[in-house]
Amino acid sequence: MYNLTVSEDHTYVVGSGQWVVHNTNCIDDLYKMLDENGVELWSDSDAIDYLNWSSAQQGTHVNASTLDETLIAIRPEEAGNVRILLEEWFHTRQQADGRTSTSTSVIYQLEIEAKQNVLDVASEWGLTSNDVSQLQAEITTYQSWLDELNN
Repeated sequence: MYNLTVSEDHTYVVGSGQWVVHNTNCIDDLYKMLDENGVELWSDSDAIDYLNWSSAQQGTHVNASTLDETLIAIRPEEAGNVRILLEEWFHTRQQADGRTSTSTSVIYQLEIEAKQNVLDVASEWGLTSNDVSQLQAEITTYQSWLDELNN
């Protein structure tokens, strides 16, 4: 067994069997990307209070929420979850582009888009098949909610 560190790539191919290997530095690279783009992670007791309030308002458990283009509230136990942080990263980009709304329909569309963006880079960031399945299920759920709104 070997322990390797690869400075650039999140996933890479090794050996004659061409095995795809995941680089464990993804979370560090993601934190660096957020920092370089001026995005702060908020995971203190105030963030937890906000996420609990948001969960109560939405009637579902909220792990993270993008508050604006520079601030993500995230539960401390999820602060190392690449899938969740990537999705919130894409939400910060939506907000930076001025794509925000109070319209339920638009919110669902933005959720679907952010989740699809994560799927598009899933292998690059070493997401697991469970992460991919969960994202696909969430997209299906949001799409069905969107379809119900439009009927």
